[in-house]
Amino acid sequence: VGEEQFPAQFSNTPGLANAGPRVGPVVINEIHYHPGAEDDEFIELRNITPAEVPLFDPAHATNTWRINGLGYSFPANVVLPAHALLLIVATDPASFRAKYEVPAEVRVLGPWSGLLQHSGELLELQRPDAPVAQGIPYITVDEVRYHDKAPWPPGADGGGPSLQRKTSAGYGNDPINWEAARPTPGAHFIPGEPPSIAAQPQSQTIVAYQDATFSFKAFGAEPLDVRWLFNGEPLAAGTNATLLLTNVQPAQAGFYYAVVYNSAGSVATARVQLTTLLPAVILRQPQNISTNAGRTVTFSVQASGSGAVRYQWHFEGAALLAETNLSLTLTNVQSANAGLYTVKVIDAIGSVTSVPAKLAVLYDPMIVESPLSQEVVAGATVSLSVTVTNTATLPIGFRWRRGGQYLAGATFVLNERTCFLTITNAQMPNNNYSVTVTNAAKPAGLLSAAAILTFLADSDGDGLPDAWEEAHGLSSTDPQDRTLDSDGDGMLNWEEYVAGTDPTDALSHLKIDFISGDAPVSLGFEAISNKTYTVQYTDRLGNAGWRKLADVPARQANHTERILDPGAKTNRFYRLLTPRQP
Repeated sequence: VGEEQFPAQFSNTPGLANAGPRVGPVVINEIHYHPGAEDDEFIELRNITPAEVPLFDPAHATNTWRINGLGYSFPANVVLPAHALLLIVATDPASFRAKYEVPAEVRVLGPWSGLLQHSGELLELQRPDAPVAQGIPYITVDEVRYHDKAPWPPGADGGGPSLQRKTSAGYGNDPINWEAARPTPGAHFIPGEPPSIAAQPQSQTIVAYQDATFSFKAFGAEPLDVRWLFNGEPLAAGTNATLLLTNVQPAQAGFYYAVVYNSAGSVATARVQLTTLLPAVILRQPQNISTNAGRTVTFSVQASGSGAVRYQWHFEGAALLAETNLSLTLTNVQSANAGLYTVKVIDAIGSVTSVPAKLAVLYDPMIVESPLSQEVVAGATVSLSVTVTNTATLPIGFRWRRGGQYLAGATFVLNERTCFLTITNAQMPNNNYSVTVTNAAKPAGLLSAAAILTFLADSDGDGLPDAWEEAHGLSSTDPQDRTLDSDGDGMLNWEEYVAGTDPTDALSHLKIDFISGDAPVSLGFEAISNKTYTVQYTDRLGNAGWRKLADVPARQANHTERILDPGAKTNRFYRLLTPRQP
């Protein structure tokens, strides 16, 4: 049947319907629609005659052929050689040619705007007829009304294959003339052994957030390509005979099938259903709580599930007896209650455990030893200390004051319960020192009692009070006696004054009185009231240097102080200093 028998059709002109073409000199040869993310849409045309076909009206060269339904008009002066193929692509022609290794003799045109309809549409290859008063009539040379449902091959609908025309002279609208096979843009379809399914995948029911696996067996001419689809849409990762779905979400429930294809054709597996059962789900997790000791706290959870929902609270991994409600209330909380709490939510499908919620029980700092008053001379170095209860919640803030004003650079946040303040070159009238203690339980703070520095007379300026020198037989007018060792015990007079020892008694000097040999090693010395100390150690005398073992805060009375050294080793040396060394 020659193309002259096809009635003219005006573009957008009602009433001039096409009577239905058979076959013209050029046919739609391959259609790739509904591609995967890595593929491209294209349409392939084929000249089925032994003569070249101009894709324009030779008498009116600007009137070119078009593909109605795609909205694409050919550029001017395109001639399709005898028996040749031509591609119209949706992307950049040069990129498409390189990606699919299109032969050089095959022309690639495009791009077009829009998309081929996934559910099917009518594509009409039309040529312009001689213009008339009403405009340019178009004659349909070939048409294909493809569809995504049988009897059209289902594999082309997102499964990876393209629609390939098996018989060029066959009627384009007849599905029997088409096969879904591996796309061959710019190459002819070659019949062969299409794949077939030997074992079908099976439907599954799982609990949500578990894994699911679908698999099948197929045979046919190699190589076989696979594309899995979910609810009709291709899955980028589904390219093997086995489809593994990990941590399945509720939204992944639905219908799955695979398309297996090669260069000769394709086959789709049975559609199988994945059903997900929803276990209990926690809508609002228990929250961390920080509270002062003695208070009442409540942990709670919000959850939903299938059927009756039950609860079991745990503390540090152990189930709490009879705590099976939405909330957990603890009264008079103490340090033993501090830790991690979880709740297991159980429904008819399964269970889920909450994230841990931490209970922090906070304890106020109580001042055990306020800064202690001292008698000093002008210019002396003074060490003050404050100690709080050993149950106080860390960290603890210490903010020192002088005369009611906070001291610049004297605010400390420590993971310790004792704090020291070193005052160099003490001068009058700055003689009133206190400290504000804070922590998470006591953010408003607690003010200590004040330490008063009483400045004593020092007539000769040797750093020794006149009264002390006179009491120990020294001269308050001779600064040289500061550097004498009156009792020959190895300590100079000024060192005896600072240490609070007797410069006239050789047995009275600053020293560590005993060291136990048991592990851990224990050190002991007689501490003088109102004085701070530092104990240092070294494992080698000489230039190895001394390291701090412990600081000792001041107390109101003389006492025996004991220090443990858990890291002690053979031949370790110790020394004692006062006041405390920064």
